Amino acid sequence: MHYMKRKDMNESYEKGWGDLRQRTRQFWFSFIGCILVPFIIGLPLERLFESSTPILVVSVLSLVFFFKYGMNLLMFKCPRCQSNFFSKKLDAYSGYNIFSRKCLNCGLQKWH
Repeated sequence: MHYMKRKDMNESYEKGWGDLRQRTRQFWFSFIGCILVPFIIGLPLERLFESSTPILVVSVLSLVFFFKYGMNLLMFKCPRCQSNFFSKKLDAYSGYNIFSRKCLNCGLQKWH
């Protein structure tokens, strides 16, 4: 059995946590954008074109980005066990928990 040195393990975990930070930022920016972008871009376009189509298109596009980055966050792999951090490996009915502070498979504490 191959054991990683503690230094190598910490560097591997740091890379994973950096990836999680980036995914989390993308998710929250897309969430805020999903709320603000239709007002900031959609409403002026609606007034310019005198149609509700631009705000609908902008809203749908912002929802698509929110969904994409949400799924990207949910699919984050645990640095230790390489399973999905926010869902149990063999339990398809338990759902996901993006607020979990530990891996739902191996129990690795977030940010450690």
